[in-house]
Amino acid sequence: MLEAHSIFEKINMTSLRGLASELRKLGYTAKSQHVLRVVLSRKHNEKLASAVALRDEEVKIFSGAFKPEPQGPYERFAPKPNCILHVVGKVLPTTQSGYTLRTHYTALAQIQSGLEVHVCNQVGDAVNADVAAQMDVDGVTYHLPTGPIRLNTPLTTWLSANVEELARVVAEVRPAVLHAHSDFFNALSARAVGDYFEIPVIYESRGFWEESWLSRMAQASGIEDIEAFSNRWGIPDTYAWRRERERDCREAADHVFTLAEVMKRRITAEGCPEDKTSVVPNAVSGAQFPVQTRNAELAGRLGIQSDEIVIGYISSLVEYEGVPVLIDAFRQLRERLSVPVRLLVVGDGPVLDSLKATAASLGLQDALFTGRVPHEDILGYYGLIDIFVVPRTAAAVCQLVTPLKPFEAFATGRTIVMSDVDALKEIAEASGSAALFQAGNSDSLADVLADLVSSPETRSQMAAAGAAWVRESRSWEANAAVYNNQYANLAANAIRV
Repeated sequence: MLEAHSIFEKINMTSLRGLASELRKLGYTAKSQHVLRVVLSRKHNEKLASAVALRDEEVKIFSGAFKPEPQGPYERFAPKPNCILHVVGKVLPTTQSGYTLRTHYTALAQIQSGLEVHVCNQVGDAVNADVAAQMDVDGVTYHLPTGPIRLNTPLTTWLSANVEELARVVAEVRPAVLHAHSDFFNALSARAVGDYFEIPVIYESRGFWEESWLSRMAQASGIEDIEAFSNRWGIPDTYAWRRERERDCREAADHVFTLAEVMKRRITAEGCPEDKTSVVPNAVSGAQFPVQTRNAELAGRLGIQSDEIVIGYISSLVEYEGVPVLIDAFRQLRERLSVPVRLLVVGDGPVLDSLKATAASLGLQDALFTGRVPHEDILGYYGLIDIFVVPRTAAAVCQLVTPLKPFEAFATGRTIVMSDVDALKEIAEASGSAALFQAGNSDSLADVLADLVSSPETRSQMAAAGAAWVRESRSWEANAAVYNNQYANLAANAIRV
């Protein structure tokens, strides 16, 4: 539009830079690059030229123009039977999240089943990125390869280094199968190395990160109707390119795993064959997350009274988690009931400060926001919560992706309430022991909470049923059996020269 009307020449340099920045924030990367080139054509600036060049390298990867390959040479090998290498983007203990915990519990269960299991992180993520290292965490071998830090390096250079280091680890470990996990950078790297060594590659789509980005962008930019916005201005490159690359990686994989039936439907709708796609749900270790009772010492430290019913949530605090809905529902609950109740939110994230401000503005000065709690201490906080609420919004990412935290809450004997987005509804229906409310509707949540607060017997029955269900139907050991069958099939059918 700008070019068609020849108005670039009427816009000053400062405004053009601002336009480029805004376009990039909204995900219109190609248009942003074009505007920056106009700025450079007027007046060359080395710093800006370097920034444009860096972003050009980024575009090559996200647009699919760059395909990495190991340079080697590396000696071919006979793979070790029952040896698996997981390829991931973050690892414990550097990062504690649902992503890293799923990796770790999966690896532990596979080791217990008799496999030799290794986990390889991306380059540049270790505390000392200049020195390759191995780390043992609970018996799981983590490989922390040396290499450039992604944010400081042209993306093609970083990805090439990542592929090279992964190839080095593969040559050392000699796995029978490479199992890559979201996002597509890990799948691209694994496929390149798998092709070099003629090893089967699995891709586990744990989420739809393009949807997470879209939700964050819309929230940050004040866009209420993202569909109308995209219809008017076009689908942002950041969204479209990432979705295309994820689809390409699933197509290139020998098999695809995902976390829920709702996720599988999205994946198969995009062309991945039904018989090539398997669901391995989030799970929990009943031994590591036993049923909890309230820790009086911890409760006292936080100022929770013995007669207070605690409504709570434990999660990373990002905009699509919907915690403002929980806060407003809690306000209504206090106004409706004379029973003493308390709000507890455990976790950290970019919206923590705004959540505290929201609670204060609603007169909830005694609402508890703990910030980040070490994973080894989290059981005590589960034990404080009587009703565990998962208030996720109706954003596409929430409709599609199942979080890990509800399974831990089930295992510890909490009464569970969840919004009725598709991914959570799937969990509620499978368990038969969770209450649902209308996503985004604090009135609906307040109604559900009021009923449960007023019925200790119902809470007790739901909690017991949920704790039994996850132990019977959602264990890492059961997941390991599904993985192992597919590994065996792929390894048996692998053709090597």
